[in-house]
Amino acid sequence: MLKSLRIIGVLGFRIRWSVLMYRDMEVTPDDEDEIIMMVAQEIRKYGMEAVAILFLETAIPLSFIGGQTGRFFISPFLPVISEEVGIKGEKMFRVLEKHGNIEKLIATLEEMGREKKKEEKKKREAEKAQRKDGEKTAGKSGWRRFLPF
Repeated sequence: MLKSLRIIGVLGFRIRWSVLMYRDMEVTPDDEDEIIMMVAQEIRKYGMEAVAILFLETAIPLSFIGGQTGRFFISPFLPVISEEVGIKGEKMFRVLEKHGNIEKLIATLEEMGREKKKEEKKKREAEKAQRKDGEKTAGKSGWRRFLPF
């Protein structure tokens, strides 16, 4: 019982200290751009650009409330993992609670989506050209190219 109270006491002190520690931390515009790009790349990695844009467009009015809620419920526990995670989490909450940064994130995701479509289009055209070259050499077209004779 005493041991568990000590652990809770240490965690409670650390949690309270983390809230006070990050109060005067400033986020530079370079940090904002870096965090926005990091979030956009993670979204693109999973191919969720369209879904994220839809969600962000609907959640823009609530971004400040979401940032404050996350800061209140999640941020105190991040320094328990490590100090670096606590600092990055606090910076992310501060960046994503501003409406302008959400707009930047949406614009970045839209640009990444356009680039992805261009890459896919070039890839399809290259495959189509390769298939046309293969068809010309084989002399068969349509369903006849699947016949073994």
